[in-house]
Amino acid sequence: MLGVIGGTSLLQSQLFSGLKKVVVTASSQEGEVVLYRGDDVCFVQRHHTQPDGQYDPPHKVRYAAIALALKAEGCTSVVALASVGSLKSHISIGSLLVPDDYFSPWNLPSVWEDKRSHFVPAYDKHVRGQIIAALTAAELNPIVGGTYTQTMGPRFETKSEIRFLASMGEVVGMTGAAEATVIQEVCIQPSYNFS
Repeated sequence: MLGVIGGTSLLQSQLFSGLKKVVVTASSQEGEVVLYRGDDVCFVQRHHTQPDGQYDPPHKVRYAAIALALKAEGCTSVVALASVGSLKSHISIGSLLVPDDYFSPWNLPSVWEDKRSHFVPAYDKHVRGQIIAALTAAELNPIVGGTYTQTMGPRFETKSEIRFLASMGEVVGMTGAAEATVIQEVCIQPSYNFS
């Protein structure tokens, strides 16, 4: 089962039409999570996981709940798509970047409060390769490689912060590193495609 983390517009695309809305109890501590499930895919809207439809801004996204719910539904790999800001002039609006690393040394969430949270994070090379091959076959010309940098949000970055982050990576977002971290903690293979 493939897990997909994305936004509202992605759920409304033809790719995900026909998915059934389900509510999963991720854990007693994390509560219920709204997912959209098909035969071989499980989609979650990162900002709308609560049954009441409440919007969760980037710094309040329920990362652990999402990871545990995808794991409970049998997902063995996860792809997350997100809108990001470019930190490099050669990466224009509308580009697709498949990063090979991420940078977020502050306030990353954790599912566990024991030794399970001690690991070296990395995107899954096999899943990344499949994403790159699919995007290339569809003639979408992905930018292969680069570092995703994460800020906490919900505000956008200052000019000074952008200059600093540009020395660390190619794009900036508010959720991708946190998602990759918790997905790995629950032993699902992460690979991300950011646009």
